[in-house]
Amino acid sequence: MNNLIKGILEGRKREISKAISLVENNSSRAYDILREIHRYTGRSHVVGITGPPGSGKSTLINSLVKEFRGKGRKIGIIAIDPSSEFTGGAFLGDRVRMQSLTLDKEVFIRSMATRGFEGGVARAAIYAAKVLEASGKDLIIIETVGVGQNEIDVVDAVHTVVVLVTPETGDEIQVLKAGYMEIGDIYVVNKADLPGSDDMASEIKELTKCVEDGWRPPVIKTVALNGTGIGELADSIEKHFIFLKGTDKLKEIELRKIRREILEAAVEKVKERFSPVIELGEGKNLVEKVFSREISPYVAAEILLKKIFKD
Repeated sequence: MNNLIKGILEGRKREISKAISLVENNSSRAYDILREIHRYTGRSHVVGITGPPGSGKSTLINSLVKEFRGKGRKIGIIAIDPSSEFTGGAFLGDRVRMQSLTLDKEVFIRSMATRGFEGGVARAAIYAAKVLEASGKDLIIIETVGVGQNEIDVVDAVHTVVVLVTPETGDEIQVLKAGYMEIGDIYVVNKADLPGSDDMASEIKELTKCVEDGWRPPVIKTVALNGTGIGELADSIEKHFIFLKGTDKLKEIELRKIRREILEAAVEKVKERFSPVIELGEGKNLVEKVFSREISPYVAAEILLKKIFKD
């Protein structure tokens, strides 16, 4: 374990990969790792990039990372993909568009399956980000699945939310009105060389004209394939983090992330205690009673909780 932690802190890709695999597989060793590296976290800028499928998130990230590497930033990328129903793995694990980045020793890329977690961001991705923070990455990008309303969950995992849309269909603005307008710190109209991009950008600006806490989300037009607008986007991402650090917002975000992490850790601990109990003795009897409709699952849960916390 000491060698693994040392490798993470020194930024070695092999140890980082191993630690993230343990976290992703919910290994008992994962919590030991997270406990040991906690003191080395909290210094990175975590950016979530989200948007409807087909909006060009991976291509944009590829261009954006090259821009930030030109600024000397060390970068970690966590790409969340839909899970295969057969293997549980990520459908787009190869990340063909990002292959050119893998040769850069200061860039770490990891594809990760949702594995049934709602909200677009796998819980393991939050812990994986902590591993990348401890490894010395300045900027961590989380690319989410892009599944609509549930994507709002991304705000609990990052400091800056970049929402990506394209002018290809008329549905994107309706998606924005349905929920994305509540989470975006920066809006990007990608594939801006297509017809309708100006109108879409104007409508988003109208929807975001109310300034909240001193920050008005910029609307940036990009063409990720040729790099148009990428420099402006990188500058806006940096400006937003500077803005957060100059207010109480950064602390608010960090406290929200910590509350979520504590709650999830507590739930995992309770599940660990429940799992053996539910199979034997009183737990097994309760399952039978729920099956025969003598009691509800909620009553059974209350009985087990009282027993566990009494013990």
